[in-house]
Amino acid sequence: MNGVMVQLYPTILSLLAATLLAVNTVSAANPLNVVMIVSDDMGYADTGVTGLKDFATPNIDSIARDGMFCSRAYVTCAVCSPSRAGFLTGCYQQRFGHEHNGGGPPPFGMPLSQKTMGDHFKAAGYATGAIGKWHLGESEAQHPLSRGFDEFVGHLGGGHAYLPNAKPAGPAQKLDEHGGKILDGRNPAVWNEYLTTYFGHRAVDFIDRHATQPFFLYLAFNAPHTPLQARETDLAKVASIPDDRRRKYAAMMLALDESVGEVLAAIKAKGIENNTLVVFFSDNGGPQPGDPSCNGSINLPFRSGKAQYFDGGIHVPMFIKYPGVIPAGSQYDQMISSLDLLPTFMNAIGKKPLDGISLDGKNVLPFLKREIKGTPHEQLFWRTGAGIALIEGDYKMVIPRRELGLPDNAERPDFSKAMLYKIAGDKSEKSDLASTDPVRLQAMIKTWRGWDSNLVTPIWGTWKTKPGKEHKDDN
Repeated sequence: MNGVMVQLYPTILSLLAATLLAVNTVSAANPLNVVMIVSDDMGYADTGVTGLKDFATPNIDSIARDGMFCSRAYVTCAVCSPSRAGFLTGCYQQRFGHEHNGGGPPPFGMPLSQKTMGDHFKAAGYATGAIGKWHLGESEAQHPLSRGFDEFVGHLGGGHAYLPNAKPAGPAQKLDEHGGKILDGRNPAVWNEYLTTYFGHRAVDFIDRHATQPFFLYLAFNAPHTPLQARETDLAKVASIPDDRRRKYAAMMLALDESVGEVLAAIKAKGIENNTLVVFFSDNGGPQPGDPSCNGSINLPFRSGKAQYFDGGIHVPMFIKYPGVIPAGSQYDQMISSLDLLPTFMNAIGKKPLDGISLDGKNVLPFLKREIKGTPHEQLFWRTGAGIALIEGDYKMVIPRRELGLPDNAERPDFSKAMLYKIAGDKSEKSDLASTDPVRLQAMIKTWRGWDSNLVTPIWGTWKTKPGKEHKDDN
């Protein structure tokens, strides 16, 4: 028997070599595609993976089932535009003055000095597409087609009606936010279906047309952001939900999940599922009662929601599917940031970020693959006007905004109101330790101030940083 095995060894080795060569050839012929799907104002508990009870999101859940659930994923801001500026650049948005939410003409808009994921992927030879919500500037220079994307379908502002020819839902809503044009490139688009469905169909079209070349697709649904408008067919499916707001929100989520499913199906139908990385997350937490944009979302077990730096505003569901690299059905429980997506994507496609670009995010693939133990980040920072936060290990310092009656653009953080929580065992941030652990709190304040000292003046908004840190508006 041993003699037979010795004779078979060369044959076995030849077969292994041929197999490895075939794998490498396939890999070279089919480079990795990346699809980043972002929901808008979605509640943390509103997926089946994170605790959903009253409706179902099977397609969104499948990304975690076939990949990984990142249970401690954070975004860099608790409102839409700054959060997007952060994850699309891989840098804390306060470094370039994009600190507050806003809209309209300059000075609002992401500075032209910043490079987007579109820029990085385009430089790597990828076809790049942006579909859905932009909210990073409405001038020609700030248009997605001027910021690294070959194709764009969507709206430039912060929100939009979901039904064709819809009127603004109320006098407080601006026409350009809730009744303006959907663009196809720089021209008005022709759309006659529910907007979430339309964005899903355009995403499928992009995938179909680019399946034979490497592509990056940024699919930024405005769902389930207000206005609360749903298809009648979806409302009928959740008719048992008693609360009207929650019922409409649930119906909107059904449409979102359906479109995500169509995108995943298109990837599979084109035979590129095994070389396509898919990420799903929300831009911030769901808005809660008292917020004008309250949509019926649920952020449990976390406290508060959108516009706050309690975890309900910044701790988001994040699912990553990377076949053959990230084990299916796995979970990662260390702290990661939406800042990490850009450097992780670049590492995954075997490219470096553009020259001269310094990123705050980190390549987290070695951590997700369990090649490196520990956490990618010992600290994460937040600042929007007087609202600030720092997570350091198991502890979190926070000065909230609205819950203390502070306006978004209040002049200064009031450190006498700083709260301290051990979030490892207090996810709902109920037990304030500020008075019982003042030494730790003061040390964290000092750490936060050190980070803050390197930031610039917000481009818009009244709050100012230290003298000498004025930001030059290059829009």
